[in-house]
Amino acid sequence: MIMVENQYNIVTISKAMTYYSHEHYKIFVVLVGKCEFVINGVSYYLLPGRGCIINPYIVHGFCSELYNQVLVMNITKDSIEEDLSYSHSDFFYIDINTQRLMTLIICDIQNNEFDNTIYQSVNNIMLWLLKRCCVTSSPSKSVSKLDIALIENYIQRQIDKKISVAELANLACVSQSQLYSLFKQQIGLTPHQFVLRKRLELAKKLISEQAMPLSQVAQLCGFSSQSSFCQSFRRLYGYPPIRYQQFSLENPRSLI
Repeated sequence: MIMVENQYNIVTISKAMTYYSHEHYKIFVVLVGKCEFVINGVSYYLLPGRGCIINPYIVHGFCSELYNQVLVMNITKDSIEEDLSYSHSDFFYIDINTQRLMTLIICDIQNNEFDNTIYQSVNNIMLWLLKRCCVTSSPSKSVSKLDIALIENYIQRQIDKKISVAELANLACVSQSQLYSLFKQQIGLTPHQFVLRKRLELAKKLISEQAMPLSQVAQLCGFSSQSSFCQSFRRLYGYPPIRYQQFSLENPRSLI
């Protein structure tokens, strides 16, 4: 295998969009933050655990408004085609344990000098991990089941912000129409209803466990206003949040 300079690295992507093209394969895995990638003129937003494989000579760019850490791998054409047998996807998801393992391996490489035999072994391990974790998002092999735990985890981290259907579709590696269909099949709710329910569940927990103004609860749970929060709360639970708050204060051990 011919070594590629800076074969493995963990970098921070800047706010400015920068474009590149390489003669080797470029593999990115977002570890922290949210990054925008532009590939062949199309924008994609990758969240923690999401990765992409960019083919040689493809013009691509990336940027991020947030603090981020991105694992970058430069893999030679012969190596990736032999080890992945072209069964890889353009986009894939890597679980948290594999992310940690890859990070540890790369940090060790960055901090020590090894001979070519060690690098070859590392390359084989990294490609094996990629092959094991790659999950396709192409229409020919469409996702048949959503990872609800992954989606819930993302919603919890972004609960005080606006969460779009496009974000969740990108997270799940499906189209927006597929996301609607799979949500209805698995949960019986639309993506919007699911996010709203998670916001209201958190609101109910905050009201019962912490004495804070409803306006603050609304803000922490991502509602645009207290009025919008109160209407949504009453619509789901059948009573206004102020009533639930009063009952919680008077009967802390016996909530509605």
